[in-house]
Amino acid sequence: MQLPFELKLTLEEYVSQQAWLSATLLSCPIDGGGCRPVGHGCYWRKYPQPMAVARFYCERARTTFSLLPDFLSSRYRGTLEEFEEVCASAASADCLDVANAVRPVETAPNISERSAERWVSRRIVLFRITLIALMGAFAERLEGVRTAVQLRHRLECVPALVALREIAAAQLVSLPPPLGFGPWPKASERHRRQRQHSMGPEPPASIR
Repeated sequence: MQLPFELKLTLEEYVSQQAWLSATLLSCPIDGGGCRPVGHGCYWRKYPQPMAVARFYCERARTTFSLLPDFLSSRYRGTLEEFEEVCASAASADCLDVANAVRPVETAPNISERSAERWVSRRIVLFRITLIALMGAFAERLEGVRTAVQLRHRLECVPALVALREIAAAQLVSLPPPLGFGPWPKASERHRRQRQHSMGPEPPASIR
């Protein structure tokens, strides 16, 4: 189970200070009965640079918890800022250019334009689903916001997703990745049919 680790540190500061070593979890968020989880090592994330994420274990709840730094994406490699940049750049740039600019260097070669479109669209869909999920709790604050660029203007900051994670702290357990720690959203049957294609050559990209 992932929990937010609100540090107010940049990625570089988190790594240079090895901030995961000072991480603490004072109480179990599941049983809430005064049980204090114990340190359970850490796991490593390689991108955008090697860093550890602290883990804890509650014997009573029989659950492990990881304290995810507020700048990292949940269940997505990289940072929230990178995820946000994809969504923001897609409004004014070609998907292939966006993918090549943001994706990790080691995976940059050999990507087709259709693959880039899918890579970008998956992120845009998740971004929109997250905004829709938050409209009920923050209707006034997010009214009219539909894109990453609009969210940046509304919150007056970049990266806006890091600020939104703090604003929506109480909803993170139910929000989908990369902002929240809840389940992946379920695709409708119609959406699954649109994304799937038969075995064989990649079909031509749709005309924009």
